Amino acid sequence: MWLDPGSSVILSRTVNGLTNLWRYNLKDRNFAQVTTGPGPDSSPMRDRYGKGIYYVSGKSSALLTAYQVKAEGSTEIIADDVSQPIISPDVKRVMYIRFLDPSHSELWASDLDGSNRLKLASGTNLSTLDWSADSSQISFADGSRLYVVGAGGLGLHEIKGIEGIPGWAEWSLDDRRLYISASNRTIWTANADGSQVEKLLDHGFLATAVSPDGKYLFGSIDSGSEVGIHQMTVADRLRMPLLPGIEIYMLRFAPDYKSFIYSVAGRGEISFYRQGWRDGALVGTPPMALKLPFAFLLAYKGNAFDFSRDLSRIVYVRPGGQHDLYFLSQAQ
Repeated sequence: MWLDPGSSVILSRTVNGLTNLWRYNLKDRNFAQVTTGPGPDSSPMRDRYGKGIYYVSGKSSALLTAYQVKAEGSTEIIADDVSQPIISPDVKRVMYIRFLDPSHSELWASDLDGSNRLKLASGTNLSTLDWSADSSQISFADGSRLYVVGAGGLGLHEIKGIEGIPGWAEWSLDDRRLYISASNRTIWTANADGSQVEKLLDHGFLATAVSPDGKYLFGSIDSGSEVGIHQMTVADRLRMPLLPGIEIYMLRFAPDYKSFIYSVAGRGEISFYRQGWRDGALVGTPPMALKLPFAFLLAYKGNAFDFSRDLSRIVYVRPGGQHDLYFLSQAQ
């Protein structure tokens, strides 16, 4: 924000791994450090009387938890500043992002009990996408760059030619193709080896499921006049609403591919519904498949939860940390 309106601004800046507040002079285009210490310092706000600035300092943390539905018990996977959990289709592993500082993050995978942790990648702005259908490969992004890597950390390669920032990359059932949703609402497809990249749709949605024959994509739009669950036919590249007006964050096919599952957040609870589907058409009305007796955030630095396709496991993030409000007088 403005420090001296028209002349300088104050902002968070990371130097040598430390995030502090810095002043940027618009005339000489130079930075000057304002706060010191381990930080991270953020959210600067000028005092209305011009006597100083308020800012927040502290470190975020989170607890990644796996909930076993039948046993109604929970297991702590890891306590760190982590988010974006995605459960593998075989319900054995989970990948997630570990946030080190505003410009450094890591992609990790572990068993659902937190054991056998493995770092898969490091980057500046990593995000999880999805597992391959056989749980042997992972798609992820670093900003606008899309990657695929083996679940054991081998075979890392980039898929080039996607315009926009990848928000999801769903795998075909044979693990040969990816269907990529970008930040500009375009939908793309590419071979898993990075070849044959092609745009499918300009005005699409966040596609998080594909039919077993590869003929249909499913996903959602979470804002604007077209909120709801949508379907796209891949051959003629047509999008149509399936369940308009429903605001969801994620959609998965059930293991038998006769229905898809989606979650809806309520006051103090999370409910999951199972919608029947066959040959491009809905079958019946969606009954409730599961109601959790507790709630959690749907988003925290990306998606804050995921559910297995058989609804046996729910993985979610509980953010925490310690933050303090400071006042720095007569900031220059």
